[in-house]
Amino acid sequence: MDHPYFKIFSQCALFKGLKHDEIKHLFLMSEEMTVEKDQVLIHEGEKAKELFIVIEGDLEILKIDPEMDVSHALDVIRPGQVVGDLSFLDRGYRSASVQAKTFARLRKLSYADLHAWIEESPLTRELGMRVAENIAKKLRHMNHRIAQTIRSEIKEANVRATMGVFLMAIVTIISVFIYGLSGLQYLLKIVPNSTFISFPLTIAMGSILVLMMQYFRLQLYDLGISARNWKKSLLEGFFFTLPVLGLAVGVKWFLIHYLPFFHERPFFDPYALIQNPANQNWSYWGEINFMYAFLIVPLQELLTRGCLQGLLEKFLTGKRRVLSSILMSNLIFSSTHVFFSVYLAFAVFLVGCFLGFLYSRSHNLLGCCLSHAMMGVFGLSILGITGSIFE
Repeated sequence: MDHPYFKIFSQCALFKGLKHDEIKHLFLMSEEMTVEKDQVLIHEGEKAKELFIVIEGDLEILKIDPEMDVSHALDVIRPGQVVGDLSFLDRGYRSASVQAKTFARLRKLSYADLHAWIEESPLTRELGMRVAENIAKKLRHMNHRIAQTIRSEIKEANVRATMGVFLMAIVTIISVFIYGLSGLQYLLKIVPNSTFISFPLTIAMGSILVLMMQYFRLQLYDLGISARNWKKSLLEGFFFTLPVLGLAVGVKWFLIHYLPFFHERPFFDPYALIQNPANQNWSYWGEINFMYAFLIVPLQELLTRGCLQGLLEKFLTGKRRVLSSILMSNLIFSSTHVFFSVYLAFAVFLVGCFLGFLYSRSHNLLGCCLSHAMMGVFGLSILGITGSIFE
């Protein structure tokens, strides 16, 4: 047969075992039709009267959830496949809706014509068997999809439970911080620098995280501790941070040259964080920066990026889930710095968003730790962008 669509029509699994003349007869019996993109071909619940052979384009099978008022995509029907054959056996109602994903060209066969044709010739009973086989294949495929969906929902439920408990712990810690503001402000006046406060607080939060990992059986790679993408993470952490350090130099230069308050300040001020003059020496400077880079930074990154951002990214849905997880995790973490200064908390939020962007690219903490340490040591303990700037 010379019709341009007959070849695709004849390749449909529904017609396997039929003779060429029989398939040709079915083709001539069928009616050509087209549907535009997003047009609904079949409505769930309507009386079934025909089936369709897809010649061109893609169709999507949708199951309506009336309680949630949403439709769930179950499968995609492509050229050479059939849709609407389930109701052929019992002539019942449509079990799902079918919508065109693209422009589609179809051949429509009515149930009445098919049943009449089958009854005329015993040879064409093969068609009924093929319909049953095709439906069985679809049911097996659907069972596989359902099993995958159930596994995904169970995994998501576990993540939600973990995230819920963790957020409760974070909210509890923040609440304790707020109640203890007066005590923290007093401690700031007597300790050499803020590290003596932030370090034990970070250790406390890290201890809670360790307990949670044991209780919920979280794996290290779930928190960004993995050899996966470690080279990419380190390279991006180093090279992406260089422009930020250049920006910090520019900020310090601007402050010194254009704000009278900073005119007399040195460009490099390594002892800006050390309030006690007796401790303003290179030995003590090295100790606090070593503790900062190798203890505080990894713990803070594990909490903020590995745990908070990582779990939020799995917990949230939608196109902006990564951006939302970055903003929410850093909003929570930066709020713990408010007792030092509102300006410092805002700066921590901005820097945290940059680190969150780095983490979202590789989901490995190495690059974030390197970038965090570079910015912290260079900005706070070399340039000295701290002190009165955040008061």
